[in-house]
Amino acid sequence: MTSATVEELTARDAVSARRFGRQQIVGTLFGVLGIVLVAALAPNITSETRSFAFEPPPDPLQWDFTPSTLVTVIGVVYIIAAALSFLPGRDTVASRSSHSWSRRRSRSRSSSASAWRCPVLRPPT
Repeated sequence: MTSATVEELTARDAVSARRFGRQQIVGTLFGVLGIVLVAALAPNITSETRSFAFEPPPDPLQWDFTPSTLVTVIGVVYIIAAALSFLPGRDTVASRSSHSWSRRRSRSRSSSASAWRCPVLRPPT
């Protein structure tokens, strides 16, 4: 095993910090899709109101919407999701170990004799 100097470790961390992970790649794809929806698709859809009818024709219950507005909202949600994918994530290893329930679980699994500590399960003497 080779020992790395502090400068080498710092350089490796800097290179890995500049790389895109899975989350950033998927976020970039969502961002591109959102921009396509907002900039290319939404302006080319007709702005006449459409509706979904949930009952038969005499005075039906309906939901009215404008397709261009709906597509624009979906595109903006995709762009927001893309922007959020570039926020720093939480350190899952450190945050998992800080939860009290995980410490209790790991302590109870650490010894096989922990079940015998319970007075109900203790074998007769």
